[in-house]
Amino acid sequence: MKIAVLCVGNICRSPVGEYLLREYAKKSENQDIQSIIFDSAGLHGGFLELAEDSREYLEKKGINPSGFKSKGISRDYLDQFDKIWIMASWHRKYILDHYYAELSWKERRKIKSKMKTLVEVSGEGSGDVKDPYGLPSNEYIEILKQIDILSKKIIEQL
Repeated sequence: MKIAVLCVGNICRSPVGEYLLREYAKKSENQDIQSIIFDSAGLHGGFLELAEDSREYLEKKGINPSGFKSKGISRDYLDQFDKIWIMASWHRKYILDHYYAELSWKERRKIKSKMKTLVEVSGEGSGDVKDPYGLPSNEYIEILKQIDILSKKIIEQL
């Protein structure tokens, strides 16, 4: 199973989701969960380093993100994943319109069915994970805590 975690720039939310999901999966007693491959990218990623608050949050959790490199999505990138977990519901339309526009309605619907927000995957209903970029550090950290809670819940439910 291969799962992509996406946000806009791949510097704040999606890398934290990727690393936390991977860490919680690694700690699972279920080998199928341990074998899930998590990756992250951004709709417009590939140009910046991991945001400082995100890096510090992961390091405080004992996770070393030093090898992280931001990257952007492409159709080839998206096609390799079984599931695509997004941070905001508008990412679905963006991805479909920019990477799958030429497909039939039926084919687009199949692609769309692979995409869910992190909130939806966790079973917490619907909703988005707010973009922390440019927010004060205390608000930014609260958003990372939300990603942490959602990630842990997702792995526990798998």
